[in-house]
Amino acid sequence: MSTDFRPIGKIIFDDLFTTTLAGGRVREHIVHREDDIETSETTRCLTDGLNYVWAFRDDFGFVHSFTRWAGNHATFILQAVIEAFDTDIVSEHEARYWGFDTEEEWHAALENMEDLGNSSAAATTTTSIHDGDVPF
Repeated sequence: MSTDFRPIGKIIFDDLFTTTLAGGRVREHIVHREDDIETSETTRCLTDGLNYVWAFRDDFGFVHSFTRWAGNHATFILQAVIEAFDTDIVSEHEARYWGFDTEEEWHAALENMEDLGNSSAAATTTTSIHDGDVPF
């Protein structure tokens, strides 16, 4: 199981790997694999020597997201990024990750989608939701 994280503020992707994080205790780890995720222009790995977090770049050169796979404790690494770039980082389990200001707004949107799905399913036998239908 993995957990995705997103910075609230803009972080230039390359700056993430040229800035000293946690006094040098968080650094890049180069990964060369043919059958799994590996270091590339858009995908790079941060480590504290024991745990690791993958960082992903968007089309504009900013950090799009981070992913922590099971067994890794991302707290120290993500906290180093938060402190170095003076921004918040939120997980996919939080409303702000999805663009909502509060948990209440997020839950209301989810209920709305559920209601939309239920009413559409009752009206027709085939229902599909497209990206444009989802508010996040």
